[in-house]
Amino acid sequence: MNAHVDDTARTGRRVALVGIVASALLATLNIVVGLVTRSTSVFATGVEFAGDVLASTVVLLGMIVGLSRLTRITPTAMGESKHWRRFWWVSS
Repeated sequence: MNAHVDDTARTGRRVALVGIVASALLATLNIVVGLVTRSTSVFATGVEFAGDVLASTVVLLGMIVGLSRLTRITPTAMGESKHWRRFWWVSS
């Protein structure tokens, strides 16, 4: 795999992980504060942040699986463009 793909993937994973951690922290705080103060709007905001955690996790897993599948199956990701028929068969 070339260095640009590695750097881009590493950056993408870091951004997704930071988003997951931040959303998890906000979700936890909002849910706890919402329950303690009996505020449904704050609690609902916490649930919304929990949904963001789930969405960010799906994005992170998609990036990991997609990149590993792309580099393992398709040599075109590594700069070898002579294997287009194989790529077409796998992606269809």
